[in-house]
Amino acid sequence: MELVPGLHVIDAPFEGTRQINLFLLRGERNLLVDSGVAGVPSATVLPYLHSVGLDASDLALLVNLHAHADHVGGNAELLEASGGTLRIGAHRMDAPAVADHRLLATQIYGLTDADRIATLIKRCGDDVPVEERYAGGETIDLGGGVSLQVLHIPGHTPGNISLYSPTHRALIQGESVMGASQEDDEGYRTAPFGTDPAAYRQGLEALRALDFEWFLSSHRPPMRRTEGLALIDASLTALDEFEATCRAALMVGVTSVDELAHAAAMGGSYRPDPRLVQQVSRLLEVWMQSGTIRRTKAGEYRLN
Repeated sequence: MELVPGLHVIDAPFEGTRQINLFLLRGERNLLVDSGVAGVPSATVLPYLHSVGLDASDLALLVNLHAHADHVGGNAELLEASGGTLRIGAHRMDAPAVADHRLLATQIYGLTDADRIATLIKRCGDDVPVEERYAGGETIDLGGGVSLQVLHIPGHTPGNISLYSPTHRALIQGESVMGASQEDDEGYRTAPFGTDPAAYRQGLEALRALDFEWFLSSHRPPMRRTEGLALIDASLTALDEFEATCRAALMVGVTSVDELAHAAAMGGSYRPDPRLVQQVSRLLEVWMQSGTIRRTKAGEYRLN
């Protein structure tokens, strides 16, 4: 559907009940955000382009928000359908995995089983080059007064990005904002997004400061500003709860990252896994640098 003139949301179902939103922006050049898994372009993207009078060859650029199969798996199909003219862009930290799906399977997903790696690679289609590599802070000019700002919001992956269109007052945040902590089937609560809580907070605050009217996600219906801000605030609250749990453990006294991760898991019902250890380790590092905590002679971490 055309959400506002020149900004389209393409609802792309895949693999049974799953779904992803792809985004088409039209200026003097046309840009597509993400491509779904392999098969999505043929089933959904190309028919949608035809319905609005476009072919794949009319796309100048395909930007991947991050290196996950449901975002990059259709890249090769679209490149072929364009006759090889389509340029692909991604953040420079994710670009190697976007271009090489074995790297995506082993480094981003952490897979080691050969069958699971092969299945993931099949979902991603053929490898294709990433010709535009962003650091964050760039402006993608589509002409006709339409542009996009590239925002580096690490968390979902190291090179996860969001895109902001001042023209449409639209924030395409993909999966940069995860909302409130959720309880899984085993009763564990989700911890803050990614492995770096401080970077997650910085990203959320940067997105909250934008003048957006439309808040667009990869797996949620389009939201207006009030709903988008509420989701960002729920994410910040989940982060506050995590940090409060860690602070409570520090008041008792812990001597290592592993001890603090264990205390956080017990106190906050977070899953005790390597990801939690990474989050706690990064939080301690940031708090030490800022003077929020200190190390005692006995080796304990304590709040100042």
